[in-house]
Amino acid sequence: MGNPFPQDHTMQFTVTVRLEDFHNIDDTELLFTFNTESSFSADTNKADNSFSLAIPLKVETSIFVNGNSNPPDAITYNNSHINAASKRGPLVEHKYEIFTNGPSAIDVADVRISWPLYVTPDMDEYLLYIYKDLEITQSSVDTQVRCNIPERYINPQNVSMSGLTVTKNENPGTGYINRYKRSTAAAVSSSTASVQIGCADDDLTTQCITMQCQIRTFRQSDTVTIKVRALLWMSSELKNLTDDYTKEAVISSSATATVLDVPYQIKPETQSKSSFSVMSYFEKYRPTKVNEPLQWKWIAIGVGCGLILLILIIIILWRCGFFKRYRPYAEAKIEKHKDGQPHEVERLYSGYK
Repeated sequence: MGNPFPQDHTMQFTVTVRLEDFHNIDDTELLFTFNTESSFSADTNKADNSFSLAIPLKVETSIFVNGNSNPPDAITYNNSHINAASKRGPLVEHKYEIFTNGPSAIDVADVRISWPLYVTPDMDEYLLYIYKDLEITQSSVDTQVRCNIPERYINPQNVSMSGLTVTKNENPGTGYINRYKRSTAAAVSSSTASVQIGCADDDLTTQCITMQCQIRTFRQSDTVTIKVRALLWMSSELKNLTDDYTKEAVISSSATATVLDVPYQIKPETQSKSSFSVMSYFEKYRPTKVNEPLQWKWIAIGVGCGLILLILIIIILWRCGFFKRYRPYAEAKIEKHKDGQPHEVERLYSGYK
C-alpha cells in the first residue's frame, strides 16, 4: 500500500465475492475479517489492524401464476349444431403460466388447479369436459414437472374429437362456434346479465375437481406452462341458463402455486404463494335481423291492382245509378209543360233572380 505509507493517507479498494453454493450452510451470516500488517517496528498497537464484517444470509423466493383462455373472445354457440348424442359443444383451452423471479431458487413448488368439471353437485352432468390429458412445457431442461390427474376425469365418455381444434372459427350458420371481441363497454353492460359459474366456496351449483402438479428445480426466470383442454358440455342445467338470449355464461377455473421447499439449509421466513383465475365467456347464438332491400316490382303490382279494383268499383256504382242525382228544378220545368202553369218550385227559384 505504499513504502512508506504517508501519514493521514487513505487508500480504498474493493473485494468482489460471489456465492457459488451454500446449500449445506446453516449459518445465518457470512463473516469476513480484514487484517493489515506493518513492518514498522514502532507500531505496537495491533488492535486496530483488523476489521470484521458480517453479511447476513437471507433466502427469498417468489412464484407467480398468470393465465388466459383460448380463444380469448366470447364464444357464441348454436344449439342446433351441437352433437346431440355426445352433447359436445365448443372447445376451450385454459393456459396457466407459473414463473419465478428469484432471487433464491425453489426446490419444490406445488400447483393446484380447481376445474369446474360438473355443473351439478351430484356429478351427473358435465360442465367443462376434459377431453385430453394436460399439456406441460417448461423453459429449462433441469425443471421437472409431474402432474396427477385421475384417468376417470379424462374423456370418460370417449367423445371423438376428430377434425376439431381449439382455434377453429366457424360461422353459426354452418357450425356452432362464433367469436367476437369483448369490448370494455360490452363487458360492463353485460355484467348484470352474466351467470358466474366457477369453483368459489359459495358456488353451490358446480362440483370442481383438483388437479395437482409438482415442480422441482425451479430457478430464477424459469417458466412452466400447463394447458387444460376441454369442451363445453351442453347439459340441461347450462341450457336453462343460456336459453335466455340476454344471459352470458362466465365459466372460470383457478390455479394456486405455493413454494414448499428450497435447496438450502436456511429457510425463508414466509413461503411465496400466488393464485390466478381464467374465465371463458359463452353465449347462445342470436340470429340477427337482416334488412332486405325494397321489392319495387311487388309494390308496382300492388298499386296496379289497387287502381284496377277502384275502376271496377266506379263502373259498378255507375251501372247501379249511384251517380244520378235528384234535381228538383228540372222536374219543375217538366210539370210546367204539362199544364202550362209554373211549378211551385219554379216560382221559388224565380224569386231569387
